Parts: sequence; structure tokens; C-alpha cells
Amino acid sequence: MKTSVMLAAGAFAVALSGCTQINEAMMPVAAKVNAAYPPPPEVQAARDRLLGLLAEDSKQMESVHAQLESRMALRALSCTQNISISRLSTVASVKKLGLDQSCFQAQDQAVQTFLGVRSVGALMAQPPLRPLKPAGLRSVLPRGALSYINFGIFARDAGVAVLRDNAGDAAVVELPSGAVITKLPRMMTNAWSSRMSPNGRVLVVQDSSQGSVTFFDSATGYRLWDAPGIQSLLSWLPEVGGFVLAERNGGTVLADGLTGALSPHPLAARNASFAATLPGSQTRTLIGTSHELVLMEHTRTASGLQASEVRRLRITSGSGITSGQPVPMQQGKLVVFTAHPNIGWLNLESGESGNFRTSPAFGATSAKLDESRLLVDSNDLQNPVQSNPWVFDITAQTVAPVDRAEMSGILIQTAERPGFMRRANEAWVADAVQPTAEPVPLDQVAGEYEVQLQLAKLKALAQMEAAQAAAATSSPSVSGQASNRAAGMAGPSLPGLPRDAQVHMVGVYEGHNLSTSRTGPRQPQSIRVILRPTGKPVVLALSSYESVRWVLVNNGANIAAVLVSGYEPSTVTGASNAPVLRSGSNYAYKAGSPEHMRWRQEIQQAVGPLDIRSFQGQYSGTEFLVGGGS
Repeated sequence: MKTSVMLAAGAFAVALSGCTQINEAMMPVAAKVNAAYPPPPEVQAARDRLLGLLAEDSKQMESVHAQLESRMALRALSCTQNISISRLSTVASVKKLGLDQSCFQAQDQAVQTFLGVRSVGALMAQPPLRPLKPAGLRSVLPRGALSYINFGIFARDAGVAVLRDNAGDAAVVELPSGAVITKLPRMMTNAWSSRMSPNGRVLVVQDSSQGSVTFFDSATGYRLWDAPGIQSLLSWLPEVGGFVLAERNGGTVLADGLTGALSPHPLAARNASFAATLPGSQTRTLIGTSHELVLMEHTRTASGLQASEVRRLRITSGSGITSGQPVPMQQGKLVVFTAHPNIGWLNLESGESGNFRTSPAFGATSAKLDESRLLVDSNDLQNPVQSNPWVFDITAQTVAPVDRAEMSGILIQTAERPGFMRRANEAWVADAVQPTAEPVPLDQVAGEYEVQLQLAKLKALAQMEAAQAAAATSSPSVSGQASNRAAGMAGPSLPGLPRDAQVHMVGVYEGHNLSTSRTGPRQPQSIRVILRPTGKPVVLALSSYESVRWVLVNNGANIAAVLVSGYEPSTVTGASNAPVLRSGSNYAYKAGSPEHMRWRQEIQQAVGPLDIRSFQGQYSGTEFLVGGGS
């Protein structure tokens, strides 16, 4: 190893050891300052980790040592401004100066960021953690130590995924076997989301509840970097050794994995939330907001990473991108995205945009099968708890049904990786399907569904009018209503609902538990629903997976009825004399999800022609406001 590299390594070691065996009179002033105020042990650990990753690359090792030497010199200089320290000073005398500790902490954070970004870059440059293998029609994922697999994050170019359960545990697994590579510490909260590098070697955990973003080594679970001020990872740039980050203040940052530098992105708009990496010879990336995006290319030059604009694009129809990330199709000429309640598209060559006519027949969630086909789920009018899978060819604008015998469960996207995951009583992955009939035009299926939906509404209206007529000839007692509530009626009949009533839906997975302990049986948590005056009667629809205690706080609303749905039974207090009816087992907390569509359909059938005005959902709920400003 070159002499300069050895000197740099020695200088860093001196700062951490206190240099008890070195002639202090021969030491540079910067070395004395760093020895008197050494970086914390975690900086040393991050340095050792990075050098271990680069052990086989002498050129990169030399580069890191030189950069560290420069940063340590800057650290000492920055924290001793306007303070005279001679070459004859000892480390002990420098320590007695009582220099500003906050300055050293800020400098150490900068060194830690450099080491973290370089470590991410080093892992991105390695081959896939596991080779990419086909999953076929159905590969069951073993649960292992997880209590229940309810979500997955997938690497684009590697046979690797992160599986999470509803208790907050997660594991990095090999695909399609599900063999555990490493178990992650229990840091996965209800509010987490995640991204994996294309080669599956870096996991980014984004916790919106804590406002934190952490990078992990997927193979070991080692914590690489806690990124201060960062809200999310937008895009990987593996071809040029970089990645793009979104800041909490709305800015966008370009991270250089070869230099460790972070710099403002020259092209990305403020508050950029969506991005897609496109296939092709150039490193093309689409970054932007729900309606405004920039197609750009990133290149590496002698001065670092550079970005050049290819074209600016605007989504002019529908709601724009409402969740998830755009998925490249047709060899990168097009992206598709969730545009609730539809699936939207943007042509990157012509700049045109639009929505496929998928709603209300199909949910907005889809999974990429190949460059022209998506897997989508249709809503079943006859059985609201069931969805039916279809293959949607976006080029031909046709759909074909798929045998659902092996396709039950909630559809989970695998982002840019072709394939999909489903979870029900078990979880499994696949990247192939078997259509059971010839494709038919999408518009034909959508039109037929809308006719069936209108017939169902007319039938529900006729049933309600018949019930109202029957109610007019009798006078049901309040005690009778109370007995119905106590019995938890299935398939509610709501005679006498006001024709101008408005329906408001609130859904959660569970009530928020302030305790971090998960031992013992789950206890139902309370969720407050505050109702403000709306000017019209309110039908309140409530759903949850876990048992919860719904507490209604009525601040002047006219509650016409309360419909309660969920996997586990829940209770309602504060409904006064309004009927409280159990409507079924459906639950939903995410707008546009298949669960949401099924539950909405169930409620629409129950209330007939009444208008569903709002939906609010959270995974872990505490309080909701209905009416007024909601």
C-alpha cells in the first residue's frame, strides 16, 4: 500500500487512540486536536466497515484514506478557528482548552455521512446478493420466525426480498425459496416503508412516524447510515454509483457513492415524491411530483455525478400519481401508476398521458408481469369479500381472466421487478399466470360491470323502498333496535334511512397501542371518531382488522346509523339511539386497495343510492374527524 495511504490510516488511528506512544512534538496541530477530541467509536466502526467492503479494491482504499485525511484535517481546523495552538502544545494542553463539543459533533456527523454514502455505494457496486430466479406460477414463502407475513419489498435484479409481519418483525429472504438470509432487528413500525437496491444488497427503511431513514446491509442487517434530514429514497442509480434522496424540507439530494458527496439535485423539482429508473443503455430516470415530472440522464464525469434534462412531462388527466412509484413498461417508453381509482399512464416519448378505464370494475392496484401486461383484480358483485384476477394487456387494451383457484389473497406489488406477491392465510410469490379464456376488450368488461353495478343499486333501492313501506305500517320499538344491535346483525337492512343521508367511512388495521410490548394477548384499543355537524344525516361505516373500541364523540351531527365491519368483533359507544349493525368481515385502511374497494362495495349495497362522501384510513388509528373540515 502506498505511503500516503499508510499515513492517512495512521492519522485516523491517532485521533482515536490518544497517541500515548507517539512523540507529540512531531505531531501536526490538526492531529493533536483530533487526538484530544477524538471521534466517537461509531465513526471508527463505520470506517472499519467501509474499508472491509473495499478490501479487494486498492484504488478505492487509497481514495477513501485520502478523503478521510482531508476530512479529519477540516474537522480540526473548523473547531479551532481563532484559537492559537502551537506545535509545542501537547494533546493534554489542547484538551484543557475546552473546545466547543457541538462543533466536533457536527463534524463527526459529516464524517459519518461520508462513510455511510460511500458504504452504500460500495455495496451497490457488488453483484446481486442472490441470483434472480423465476418464481413460476406459485412459490409459497415459509413464515419462519415471523408471526404472519403481511408485506414484502423486492429487489429488481436479485432473488432477494424483505418480508414483514404485523408485529413489526422482518427478515431478508432468498427468492423464490423464502430461505432466511438474515433476520432484521425489530425496528419496523406500522408507519414504515422500504426500498431495496437493484442488487438486493442495501435496504432502506423509511419510518414516517419517526421522520427517519436508515440504510442497512441486507446480507448482515448491519446499520450503515442514519440519514439526517432525509424523508425517503427516490431512485437508485447503480450504473453511475449514486442514488437520489428526498429531504424533509422538500429538497432533492444527489448522493455520490464513489465520493461520499451529497449535493442539491440540479433538475428535480421541490417536493419530488415519485421516481422510476428506466431500462436502456443510458441511465434514464423519471423524477417528480404527482403531475409534474422530469425525464433525465445521470452521468459520471471527472467532477462527479451530473444530471441532464431529456424532457419535462406533465400528467394532464385524472388525479395524477396517487401512491406507489411509476412502473416502466414497453421497454421504458411508458410508465403506469396508481391514479386512484384508476390505473394511469404516461408516454415518455410523446408526452401524452391518460387513464385506463379500469374503475369500478378493477382495483387501482396492479403488478407488472412483463413489458406489456399487468395483473389486476376485479371486484366481485356477488361476493364482496372475493376478488378475481385478470391479465391486462396495456398495448392491446384487453383483459383475460385467470384461474383464481391458486390466486387468492391480497395483491402486493413488486415495483419494477416483474411478478407479484399475494397474502392470505399464507404468503407466496409468482411471476407467471395461466389465463382461462381468450382476451376481451377492457371497455367491454368495464361496461358490463357498470351495468351490473347499476342493477345492484336499483335492486338495493327497491329493497329499501319495500322496507320503508313495511316500516310505515308498523312502529318498531327502540328496544327492538337495541336487541338488533346486541345481536350484531349480519347483512344489515336499513329501513327508514333519510334519502339525503351522507355516508362516511373510517377504517384501520388496529388501534394505536402506546405500549411497545407485544407480549400476551392483544387488548382492544380505543379509537375516537369526532362528528361535527354536516347539515345532513350521517351514516357512519367503521372497519378494522383487530378488535377495537369505537368511541363516537358527537358534536352536533345527526347520526342515522352505524355500520361496523371487521375481521374481529368491535364495540361502539356514543351512538345514542342510532342503530349499530354489523355489516360483515371486510376491513380497509388504505384508499384504492382491493380491501377498500370490496368494503366500499359492501357499504354501497347496504345503503343503496346514498352518497359515500369520504374515506379515512390509517394502519394504526387513534382519532378521526368526520364532517365539518374532514
